[in-house]
Amino acid sequence: IGLEPYRVCFRVAAEQPTTKKESYSNIVCIDLDPTLYIPNAFTPNSDEINGLFLAKGTHLKFFEMEIYSRWGQRIFQSNDVNEGWDATVNGKPATMGTYVYRIKYSGANDDVQQMTGMLHLFR
Repeated sequence: IGLEPYRVCFRVAAEQPTTKKESYSNIVCIDLDPTLYIPNAFTPNSDEINGLFLAKGTHLKFFEMEIYSRWGQRIFQSNDVNEGWDATVNGKPATMGTYVYRIKYSGANDDVQQMTGMLHLFR
């Protein structure tokens, strides 16, 4: 029942075989805890392997990712967990080095969590 990726709901249905009468239980919903995996390096080159800095998550209701240069300039922002940073800044390739990410996310309970860390861009 329902298609929310951060909550699963159940209802039991029963049918009496001879009379075909149906009976249904109450709906019970369980909020799923969000999970997030964040790599610490990526290699944007033409081999199509690890070409995006991309967080992987499940059971997310809210997601926001920002990437900053070592000078604190925000160079990427997305609210889509399926959209990653392609290692460009204003359409030009970013230099190899260390960058900072900040990711905010929540699950069904709307409790926003924040993760920050460093990522390494190798060319």
